[in-house]
Amino acid sequence: MQFSHKFIALALAILPSALADGTIIARRGSVTKTFPTDFSGLIYSTANGGLGTGRLVTSAGFHLEDDYYYILKDETHFNMGVTISPQAPAANGFCPELSCETADCTGVFPLSQQPLSFPPPGDAPPAPPLAECPEVNGFTVTFCPTGAFPPDANV
Repeated sequence: MQFSHKFIALALAILPSALADGTIIARRGSVTKTFPTDFSGLIYSTANGGLGTGRLVTSAGFHLEDDYYYILKDETHFNMGVTISPQAPAANGFCPELSCETADCTGVFPLSQQPLSFPPPGDAPPAPPLAECPEVNGFTVTFCPTGAFPPDANV
């Protein structure tokens, strides 16, 4: 599964929970990473007060064994926005783009409710904030989609 990570605002480090390789992306740059088709984990940045433990960050979450993806937001600190765009057309509730650009965004999992198990895939899309994209070839994860860090990162 191929992911393209875009960082728009500043040079930031991405830390996929499975790799934690600390890749640096230049301002307005991007990098493409390949993950296993059954990747399950979080992709996030430690910039703007985030921690490498996955706390104090807004994360792109994936459970690709069942084609699921979601956004996870720490309730105590909003370090930056994130958008997940499947590389497949949205149709019938499947493959929607997910976005959390501000501290008060909705339609995301709070960190205290991070999903640890997932329903079996079916003929209907899952209930938000969980999303499913069965025919996806990859995702684009964009950090700081607004082009800047939030003015007050504390929630």
